[in-house]
Amino acid sequence: MHACTLKKLYVNVVANSGNGNAIFTVRKNGADTALTLTVGAGQTGVFSVTADVSVSNGDLLALELDQSGVSSGTISAFTHSVYAV
Repeated sequence: MHACTLKKLYVNVVANSGNGNAIFTVRKNGADTALTLTVGAGQTGVFSVTADVSVSNGDLLALELDQSGVSSGTISAFTHSVYAV
């Protein structure tokens, strides 16, 4: 990936039987970025968050789904995309 700025994270949650909040976070080189969004218990649909995250050539990107706030159920189906310029 060439140097750019990540601008927006989109998550489409299709199936959510969780009873608590789930948190999606874009991670860069093993650290959380400002592109973090929370999906509440049982919520489905398209969610988005906007933040600027600078990315350089060679950076490692990942999407983390933290469901530690969910004691039963789970987000079992989702898609995601990130807008970059």
